[in-house]
Amino acid sequence: MKAITEGTTKIALSDKVFFNPLMESNRTITVQLLNEFFKRPFTAMDVLSGSGAKGLRIANETKASHVVINDLNPNSRELMERGIMLNQLDNVEIASEDANALLSRHKFSQNFVDIDPFGSPAPFTDSAARALLPNDAVLGLTATDTGALAGSFKDAALRRYGLRLERTPFYNELGVRALAGFAVRTAAKYDVGLSVLFAHATRHYYRVFLCTHRGASAANKAVKKVRWLLYSPQTCEMRYGEPEKGMLALGPVWSGKIYELNLFNELDTKLPYFDLHKLYKKWGWKPEKFESIEGKLHAAGFRTSRTHFNRHAIRCDASFAELKEVLSRA
Repeated sequence: MKAITEGTTKIALSDKVFFNPLMESNRTITVQLLNEFFKRPFTAMDVLSGSGAKGLRIANETKASHVVINDLNPNSRELMERGIMLNQLDNVEIASEDANALLSRHKFSQNFVDIDPFGSPAPFTDSAARALLPNDAVLGLTATDTGALAGSFKDAALRRYGLRLERTPFYNELGVRALAGFAVRTAAKYDVGLSVLFAHATRHYYRVFLCTHRGASAANKAVKKVRWLLYSPQTCEMRYGEPEKGMLALGPVWSGKIYELNLFNELDTKLPYFDLHKLYKKWGWKPEKFESIEGKLHAAGFRTSRTHFNRHAIRCDASFAELKEVLSRA
């Protein structure tokens, strides 16, 4: 057994329990978001915890008053106990249960629930939604089945999430909007509305954080923002609306804000980002520098930003038609 330090937290490691160092950004962003959102003590559950890394960091680096860290792997408990001792924590409870069973025992009681599985979070989302307090609580979902959510594996998307997806130039943002929309529809069954606090696509995973809002009216409002995203492979046009001939109907996906807590300082737009390289190639236009493109759009009164989703893309509050018209100007 050995130990490393991540953030300000010591984490015990063993060859018998999986630990992914590439997910450090996932854990760090989680800590950052919880510190932004919760200004008072809160409860948290990390129910697929492995070595306990994320739950221990939450317990040690946020205002969490009580954190449950759980994993069925019998070798995990020793690492979790070691982590508690190394960090001298008294706000952590260890469990070794089936995740859904554990969540079901904590019905409507938690401020934060984190679901970070191997693959899809779909089998745990219903239980996680029920474990949260119905107002001002946060659900964190990680999906590593990015091929399904990005539209590469259409059967898997339909089977796991009930979504019709295709591969598009904006596949990364499509993936997080698809995951968010799935969570919104899941929580609505319990008269709980969800809004998206923050979403990102990093390396091999998608991550969304959603906030609960109590009541049927809040659930109705949230569900109305889960819409079909229409996309034309021929023209690259995209917009929300009802399915129509000549346009792929993707989703339904979340059409609202994805940066209520704007940790990356990106423009929050309803439409996904525009991939400039692919648009200019599709239009048969000579490529322009990003600064020139931004200048045209700013002069026309639109706001823009770069995006972490794609270094060749732009976020803009223009419609597709408005974007093309402005960029066509000499």
